[in-house]
Amino acid sequence: MHEKSIITISDIGMITPVGQNAEMTAASVRAGISSVQETEHFDIDGDPIKMALVPEEAFDVDLEYLSAVASLSAFQVRLLQLVCAAFPCPPNWALDGSVPVFIAGPEPLGSESPAINTLFLQVLSQLTKIQFDAKNSRCFNAGRAGGVYAVGAAKKYLEMNQDCYALVLGVDTFYDLDIAEHYLAEGRLLTLGSMRGFIPGEAAGFLGLCAATEMIPGAIILSEVGLSQEAGNILSDQPYRGDGLSSAFQSALVEARPNEIVEIFSSMNGEAYWAKELGVARTRSHQYFHENCFVHHPADCYGDIGAASSLVQAGLAYSNMPEKGGTLIYSSSDSAYRGAFYLRSNHGGGL
Repeated sequence: MHEKSIITISDIGMITPVGQNAEMTAASVRAGISSVQETEHFDIDGDPIKMALVPEEAFDVDLEYLSAVASLSAFQVRLLQLVCAAFPCPPNWALDGSVPVFIAGPEPLGSESPAINTLFLQVLSQLTKIQFDAKNSRCFNAGRAGGVYAVGAAKKYLEMNQDCYALVLGVDTFYDLDIAEHYLAEGRLLTLGSMRGFIPGEAAGFLGLCAATEMIPGAIILSEVGLSQEAGNILSDQPYRGDGLSSAFQSALVEARPNEIVEIFSSMNGEAYWAKELGVARTRSHQYFHENCFVHHPADCYGDIGAASSLVQAGLAYSNMPEKGGTLIYSSSDSAYRGAFYLRSNHGGGL
């Protein structure tokens, strides 16, 4: 019987519209810097669609090579560019043997095939020089909450395999004409004619997680992960009660103490829809939240980054962890998926 493993964050990385790494992104978000700009796409009224995009000069992937992979779509190529930009120099442990990768990607629209598939992982492995452990790796084409599901799967793997590492990735982009037209048709984008929509963004983020049986001084601990589903999601006709996120909060906070959570990182993207479930979840788990708990919704700066949300948020939290108390990170997908996990430092929060 294994001793219970302590899961810690060993590495972080990201690429977002407001920064080419975690430090730049964190500084931009703290300063409230926005990267929203007009694009070459137009809405039905002829107005340019606004997006938050990663600058093209941030990409350093051989497009000629990617274009030669006949089965890759242009959408997948963009995702690969983002992932590679998120960690231009993989950690040493990732290059030493076979590494399990847990990756979250976009929710397919309608009958679309998932973007993160076997071919995608094969090409990603070649580009990064990382040998993926195919047996234990998993893909989650689940949108925003997919990152939490990936973190949960990695945590479960590490608890069964001590003294090893896992790579968790999240990547998404709305920089695609078909995707933009889909959300325009639903009236969900922020335009001159619809001020309650969201700004499309793109990003990739990664966490290196490791398992140990002894506490590491100064480590950031991944505590519990809560996963659930919302029957009344934005794609459903069922009543929207907020039960899914509430259940995810309760599972994630099962080991938390009263008043321990001092900040929340949320995937809310500017649409009014998402506020209700957060209110329900906080009310039902109110005993865990400090009276001055602050809610961050960095999509205000870099737009909706979909499946990259949870990994980028975790990186932002890691960059500025409170000495006392914990940080709760949650994401909600358009579909039923809901997820949350919380981080705390071993020199704060009473570990």
